[in-house]
Amino acid sequence: MTTIKSSDQILDSMKAEHGDRIVHAETPMGLVVCRPPTLGEHKRFSDKIGDARKSNSDAMKELVVCCRVYPEREDFKQIIERFGALCRLLADALDDAAGGDIEVHTGK
Repeated sequence: MTTIKSSDQILDSMKAEHGDRIVHAETPMGLVVCRPPTLGEHKRFSDKIGDARKSNSDAMKELVVCCRVYPEREDFKQIIERFGALCRLLADALDDAAGGDIEVHTGK
């Protein structure tokens, strides 16, 4: 018998496995959870955002796809097909999870 987990149970499990800086979105089709990007993943994302030959939306989708930990790939594909802005929103949050939300000051 398959046990159905609540969103809170899934998030607790993902936090235990990937740390507190996971990124998640609750959609009408279900929960999406991403782990924070590694330094290398974030560097590739940043480089692609700055590359005029590559669209930012492609770079955002690549970052989200490589960091997705829940749901399974096929369910995730259906969710992002239905909600086109989700990759942009998750990529912005993943940038924050990688330290993009840290305030930096100059001077004294």
